[in-house]
Formats: sequence, C-alpha cells, structure tokens
Amino acid sequence: MPVADCCWHRAIGKGCDDCAPRCCSDCCWGGKNCLPKRCAAEPDDHACNSAAAEYFWCAVHCITTNNFAMPKIQCILVAAILASSSMLLAQELEPRVVVDVSMLSPELRQDVSTMQYDVLTYLRQQSFSGKQWQGPKIPVELTIYVTGGNLATRRYTARLLYSSSINLDSGRTSPILRVLDQQWTFPYTLNQQLTFQSLRFDPFSTLIDFYTFIALGFDADSYEYLGGTPYYQRAQELCLLGAANNAPGYTQVVQQPGELSRISLVTELLNPRFENFRKLIFDYHYDGMNRFATEPDSARAAL
Repeated sequence: MPVADCCWHRAIGKGCDDCAPRCCSDCCWGGKNCLPKRCAAEPDDHACNSAAAEYFWCAVHCITTNNFAMPKIQCILVAAILASSSMLLAQELEPRVVVDVSMLSPELRQDVSTMQYDVLTYLRQQSFSGKQWQGPKIPVELTIYVTGGNLATRRYTARLLYSSSINLDSGRTSPILRVLDQQWTFPYTLNQQLTFQSLRFDPFSTLIDFYTFIALGFDADSYEYLGGTPYYQRAQELCLLGAANNAPGYTQVVQQPGELSRISLVTELLNPRFENFRKLIFDYHYDGMNRFATEPDSARAAL
C-alpha cells in the first residue's frame, strides 16, 4: 500500500496491519490533522510520493497544530533532521568515477586509495541545483588520472576527464559533454570529506563542482531554450573564486594555441553570440533524438 494511503487508513482508525512498516512507526503520531489530511487533499503532490518527504511534512504540520501527541520541541528537532535527509531526494547525478594511479609509486597509491570512493560518495549525496530534481538523473563519468604527488606535502597533480550525457525519452542516452582538463593541482588525504561551499575555494572539489555545473547547464539547455544559464553562472562564479585564490587553471591565460581554458569555456557559454548554439541543443534533442523511437522520419527531417 502506498505510504500516503497507509497513513490515511491509520488516521481514520482502520489500523496499519497491511501498511508499510515505515508508515506504522508513528509517522502521524496519532493526530488526524497531520499528514493524511495534506495527502488526501493533494494526492498527486510529488512530496507525497516518498516516505522521507511525507515524514517531513508530517513533522512540519505537527509544529503548527494543537492536535499532536509528541512534544513541540521534539517535533522541531524531527522536522530539522528530516529536512536535511530529504535533501538526498534532490540529488541530480548518476555518477561513475574511475581513478587511474598507474603513474604513482606504491606509497603514493596507498595515500590516494580512497579517492574513488570519496568522490563517488560526494557526487551521490550532494545536491548541486538546490531544488527538488524532477527528471531522471544525469549520467556523468569522471576519470581522474593522478600523474604525480609528494608524500611529504600530500599534494598531487592530475588530469580530469569529465563526460556527461542527456537522457532521451526512449531510455537511451546521448553524449553531450566530454572535456579533458590537464591542469589540476590539489592536496589530498585518505578518507577526505568533500563538501560544497559556494564561497570557499577548494583545490580538489571546486574543479569537480565546476564541470558538474557545466553538465547541469547542458542538461537544462536540452529541456528548454537557454535553461542552463543559472548553472553556467554558478560555474563562472567558481572560476572567479579560483582566480581570486591564484589557483592554476582559473585565469584567462592559454598555454597553447586552440587550448580552451575553464573561464573561456563558461564565458562563451554565457555569451549572447552563442545563444543559437545553445538553442540548437534543445532542438536537436527535443525535435530530433527524442522522436526517433516514435517518429523516425520526422526526426530525421528535423535533424
């Protein structure tokens, strides 16, 4: 039985014998004006479709009504805890991470042995958009080639290959981003805890965040004209933050002819001269690739 229906049955006195265990653990605290009332009034509300969100709304309602069995201070604490846990629902990525340490000595390899797990955990748990993610998760692939390091200082050099794809209506994916960044220097320790802070530069995680926002921008551009602008702006802010910290790779300096720097990449994506290119991303996927499964002839014509 769906969780919302289960809580509704409990509220009207039908019991929970056939209900999901997570609903029967006093999520409604015996109050008939709690979660069931909200979900009965809004049966199609997305928030009612997941247990974590339902517990959260129940806690919030408990705070604002006199009909509750749990002390108000406990309700506030539960609401705060569940609000943070519900943010996991907003996660946007389906990540795959590979760390290549073939160029390192055995001692250095041991020092970065948790890097793959640390990055994967970060990408799985961090919400970059800051809002409830409605669509399918974006497939992203990161390959980190660790090219050198110093065991005394625990500083490393690496190259980052970042790829992302667009989800199609057919269930297949379409590659959209593939970039190799060859200038990455950072400190790293075993079991490093990665956190996202928009106003704090981190030599390791900020580069991952930068390309993740680029990937989010491309994905949003495929759903609506220029939909990725807010994400490109976030990427640009990270570039400026890196430049303010004199970090390598975040300035306009281009070492080789034709080389694309981080700041020039995001500046061009935000340049009005490139708006037609970004609109083409939407047309290509919406009018073309998404229609191949059902209307192959018209899709070919659109492309």
